[in-house]
Amino acid sequence: MKWYVKGPLEVLSSFGLALILLGFLFLLTLLGTLEQANLGLYEVQRKYFTSFFLVHELGPLKVPLPGVYLLLILLAINLTLGVVYRTRPRLDRFGIYVMHGGMLFMLLAGLVTHHFATEGQMTLAPGESSNRFKSYHEWELLIRGPIGPGEAAREYAIPGEDFLRLGRTESRTFVAETLPFDVTVSDVARNAVPQRLAPEQRNASGMGVDGFYLAVLAPEKENERNLPGFHVTLTDKRGGERTEEIVWGGSTLPLEIAREDGTWQLAFRRKSWAVPFTLTLAEFRHEYHPGTQMARTYESDVIKREGGQEQFITIKMNEPLRHAGYTFFQASFFEDPRSGVTSSTFAVVRNPADQWPLLACVIITAGLLLHFCQRLLRYLKGERARHGAGAPDPAPARPAGAGAARPQSEAAA
Repeated sequence: MKWYVKGPLEVLSSFGLALILLGFLFLLTLLGTLEQANLGLYEVQRKYFTSFFLVHELGPLKVPLPGVYLLLILLAINLTLGVVYRTRPRLDRFGIYVMHGGMLFMLLAGLVTHHFATEGQMTLAPGESSNRFKSYHEWELLIRGPIGPGEAAREYAIPGEDFLRLGRTESRTFVAETLPFDVTVSDVARNAVPQRLAPEQRNASGMGVDGFYLAVLAPEKENERNLPGFHVTLTDKRGGERTEEIVWGGSTLPLEIAREDGTWQLAFRRKSWAVPFTLTLAEFRHEYHPGTQMARTYESDVIKREGGQEQFITIKMNEPLRHAGYTFFQASFFEDPRSGVTSSTFAVVRNPADQWPLLACVIITAGLLLHFCQRLLRYLKGERARHGAGAPDPAPARPAGAGAARPQSEAAA
C-alpha cells in the first residue's frame, strides 16, 4: 500500500483519534450547556451541534472549534476503519464487530433525525378539530393570487431559511418565471413588532411604510416566541413599478396587494404539515400541586377520525399517541384569561428514525454480551488446559497380594 494512502488510514483508524474526538465532544457539550443560559436552546443547537465549524467567544478571545456535526462524521469514519482496516476477520471478535455496528447505527439515527424529522405543535380548544401542526422554528412566505374567472389561484412559497438569516443591511431578491413581479426581502429582524409612526416622522424621507415602521426587539431565548418581520418590495417586471410593504409573523390575516392583474396576498406564517387523520379535543384535565400554580399532571381526551372511523384516545404526559408514523405528546396548556377556556398543546413529531436509538442500544448490548461470553469461554478453556498440564502423575498400582516392605522393628513388634 502506498504511503500516501496508508498514512491517512493509520491516522483515521487510530485509537488516539477516537480519544481526541470524544474529548472535543465532551468540551462542546459542556460549552453548549453553559451557553444555553445566554443564547437559548435553539441557537445553541444550531451553533454547536448542527454546524461543521464555530467560533466560541471566551471573553475577548475568539476560539475556532470544530462543530459536533463534523466530529460525529469523523467518529463514524474512525469506527468503520477501526474494524475494516486495523482488525483481521476473526470469529472470536464477532462481538466487537456487533458493538461497532450498533454505534454506527446510533450515529446514523442521529443523521436521519437531523435531516428528515419534522417537529411542531398542535393547539386545540375543547371542541376544536385539526389535521395540521405548525413548526416551532420554520417559516415561509406564501404568495397567492390572483383568482380569475374559471382559474385557480397560483401559490408560491419561499422558505424562511432562505432569507431570515440576512442582516439588517442585507437584501435578497427571488424571481419566478410565472410571477409578474420580483420579490425582494430586506431589513430582516429576528424579533420585531410593527409600530405606528409619530406625526412628525410621517413626512420624513424613508421613514416607514403607510404610517408604520418595524420596531426591532431583543431576540427571545426561546426561539419559538420570536416573531420575525421584514420589508418586502414587489417590482413589476414590465413597468418596473415598486410596491413596498411590511410583513410580520404575528399577523393573523394575509396582506392584500391590489394590482392591475388582480389582488395578490402575502402571508408570512409558520410552516405547517398535514397528518392523515383528524384530532378533536373532547376534554382537557389538569391538576396543580397543592398551594402552587405548578402543574402536577394534565391529560387530554381526543377523538381520532380516520377513514370514516372514530377512536377515543387519552393522551397523557408520559403516554403519547403514536399512529401512522406520528407521535403526539402532551406538551403544555394555555388558559385564556379573558374567556377562561383552557387549550391543550401537543408536541407533534414525525421521525423516520424514531425507534432506531432503541434498536442501536439493543445491538450494542448484544455485542457486549457476546464479546463477554466469548472471552469467558476462552478463559475457562485456558484454565482447564493449564490445570490439566500441571497435574501430578498418578501412583503406580501394586500387584495383588504383594505387601510393602516394613522396617525390622515394626516386624518384631
